[in-house]
Amino acid sequence: MSRALAVDARYGAAGDMFLGALVDLGADLSVAQRAVDTVFPGLIRFESESVDRCGQKSTKINVVELIDAPQSRLWADIEAQILNSALDVRVTELTYKVFELLAQVEADAHRVSIADVHFHEIGAVDSIADIIGTAALLDNLDVSQLWCSHLEVGSGLAENEHGAFRIPAPATQRLISGRRFTSILKGEALTPTGAAIIAALGEERPNIKHSVIQGCGAGSRNPNDYPNVLRLSILDDVNEEIQSQIESNIDDIDPRLIPVVIEKLMAEGALDAWVEPIMMKKNRPGFTLKVLCLKSDEKKLGTIIFKETSSIGYRTLDVEKVALERQFVSIDLRGHNVAVKVALSEGKIIQVSPEFDEVLSAANSLGVPARVLMDEARAIARAKGLIFGESFTE
Repeated sequence: MSRALAVDARYGAAGDMFLGALVDLGADLSVAQRAVDTVFPGLIRFESESVDRCGQKSTKINVVELIDAPQSRLWADIEAQILNSALDVRVTELTYKVFELLAQVEADAHRVSIADVHFHEIGAVDSIADIIGTAALLDNLDVSQLWCSHLEVGSGLAENEHGAFRIPAPATQRLISGRRFTSILKGEALTPTGAAIIAALGEERPNIKHSVIQGCGAGSRNPNDYPNVLRLSILDDVNEEIQSQIESNIDDIDPRLIPVVIEKLMAEGALDAWVEPIMMKKNRPGFTLKVLCLKSDEKKLGTIIFKETSSIGYRTLDVEKVALERQFVSIDLRGHNVAVKVALSEGKIIQVSPEFDEVLSAANSLGVPARVLMDEARAIARAKGLIFGESFTE
């Protein structure tokens, strides 16, 4: 099973909002406390409370500082603390990934090496607690993927130690580079810490059907015109739904090689592969090679396209699978067991289809034309009550 976390940041996102939403989903806040104590012993204490944000019940996590700690740190110091700690491997990896991304955008902004980056707001106690705590809670919920459906950055001006800046903050702007976002709400909706968690751990997926399991994490502000919350949903067993379509236009390859390419793509995990004839620029006939695959196989299959064809580039599209429920019924076809696929919608039969390969095997064994056995298989299925519009009973 693969578990994804759908992130709805239409009202913004910050580190404490991630913590609150994860706790609201059922993560154990004491796990976050132990993780922070492992890296920075006795530094903070997490406190949780239930709050109302414009009618939205949510969880607010407060960070209470227990010692007088510095509010500015070198990335090298934070890096050493993380790598030399006794955090679990996965929590260390998640924490390091977020901090390293923050350090890199700060290095780019100030034109210094990453080792010389000096964190200010980002290195403050509450941000450290938010990042380590979030990584620990993601691990606690066994989340393997983070999907983000919407980003709101806010608008106007905000203050930091360098003075006033236009929202989004320079670090936030670098972190969300290339992503779609809106800038509707007044004030800073997306903080650098929130942006770093999303950028480091998640991918943009604009069309997410959120599950009914939802957690809401509250921000510090409580405006009257919108709920200042981050919403998270857990999506279980998502492997088959994370699909990508690869497309490449080709006009200069021996067409006899196309079946070979498709066979290799299918052998390496493609869910489907096909070609479509097209007319390309300069009125040259060509075709589009299309490959449907899991998102995780995208790069591997793209490499095969480059290696086995004359393509020098391809496009990728996120696609959403919409499928009917499927059941299989076994029928006796002249002494051969043949599976019949039954597609259902709300318990009603929509499609009935004998498995062709099994019918063909029976036809070859019996010396009977496949078309004849296909007709017989359909008739047997109808006799068993497998008819369009009927309720399905096994």
